[in-house]
Amino acid sequence: MTAELPGLEEDDVEIEIKDRRLILRGQKKIAHDETGDLRVSKTSYGSFSRAMSLPDTVEIDKISATFDKGVLHIEMPKTEPQDPSRKIKVSSK
Repeated sequence: MTAELPGLEEDDVEIEIKDRRLILRGQKKIAHDETGDLRVSKTSYGSFSRAMSLPDTVEIDKISATFDKGVLHIEMPKTEPQDPSRKIKVSSK
């Protein structure tokens, strides 16, 4: 998964796994320039949160993330899907 997060730093981003959901949170702080009595804000600010359900095939213990030049990359390795079907032998009493 890739998320473009321009203007954020690594410390501004938080990733959490809870109940097989990946939760991504971040906060962009105010950046402004001041000139005399005039205050000009050049960037937006605020917080965000996104959540997504993880399929059963994702190995939660092996999820990793890297942050480079405002782009967050989250790697979620998969396992082979388990076939839940099986045959049950019927026996007599």
